[in-house]
Amino acid sequence: MRKTKKLLALAIAVVMTVSLFSFLGLNSSAAPVNFATPAQGATATSSAWWGPAGSPSTEDHHGPAVLIDGDATRRWAPYGDTTTPYFIIDLGQTRSVTSIELDEFAPFRTGAGADQATFRIYLSNVATGDAWGTPVYTGPEMGSGFTHNLAAATNVRRVRVVIVAGADMPNRQQPAVAAIRVLGTAAGEGSGETQQPPAFVPVTSIPNFNTSINPGATLSLPTQALPANANHRAITWSIVTNTIGATLTGNTLTTHATNYGTITIRATVANGAAQGTAFTRDFNITVAKGAPQTGEPGVIIAGLSIAAFAMAGIAVLAKKTAATEV
Repeated sequence: MRKTKKLLALAIAVVMTVSLFSFLGLNSSAAPVNFATPAQGATATSSAWWGPAGSPSTEDHHGPAVLIDGDATRRWAPYGDTTTPYFIIDLGQTRSVTSIELDEFAPFRTGAGADQATFRIYLSNVATGDAWGTPVYTGPEMGSGFTHNLAAATNVRRVRVVIVAGADMPNRQQPAVAAIRVLGTAAGEGSGETQQPPAFVPVTSIPNFNTSINPGATLSLPTQALPANANHRAITWSIVTNTIGATLTGNTLTTHATNYGTITIRATVANGAAQGTAFTRDFNITVAKGAPQTGEPGVIIAGLSIAAFAMAGIAVLAKKTAATEV
């Protein structure tokens, strides 16, 4: 009897201890958090989708917002004439992700008159840009309750899912997706240790480019800052000083056909130095006839290249010689 009471007391103690650890969030099997929800700060964008009248639309009828709204009866339906439709989930901040789940509204159809499609999943740790790298998953079927487990917890800011459709899409029937869940462990869960946010990687430089250009020529400027793993890399160019009629459109600088001189342009990367602080750097562009182009050695002297300076000297010498002979 006494032995039975002792065993019962021990069992009660074990149950109470496990319950306490669960209450404090110290158990190692804490449920993962779905970061792909508006409550977690996630947003969704996509290529064209079907509108109410069956045409490309920007209305939220079958738009990307339904992917993260928690309503399984609604679906993202890409427009049928789009060859490789896609959607992007921006988690709002970098998250530690362990798996990705997808629910297809209607499984990829096979056979005559049906879709022939696969899908790919890409991950990115930056908030903007089109450099997605290699897909982490490529498969022919999504179905309901698809799960892709990452080999290890991965820092992710954006998830991109691309439907890779065949050349012949009869009846313009594209696969529709009902939901996506991007799962991971939130800070303070799992081991009980507080997770440190991923270190911010600032921009340190702008890629090298030619700073000498001929009148009437164009110069393509870099579009992505360095290093490659910086959190924000997109470069916006602007003109600081310009007295020679040059124009700047996007990342293309065009000089006036007959004007010479120096232009100062500025590279700006929003949030490049730190979150909320832009990275900026100014560059002087020399516009001169015979200016050395990329890969050509040369030095600009008073707006003229050495070659042009030498030619001018030869012309003067020839003129003086001719005058002396006369």
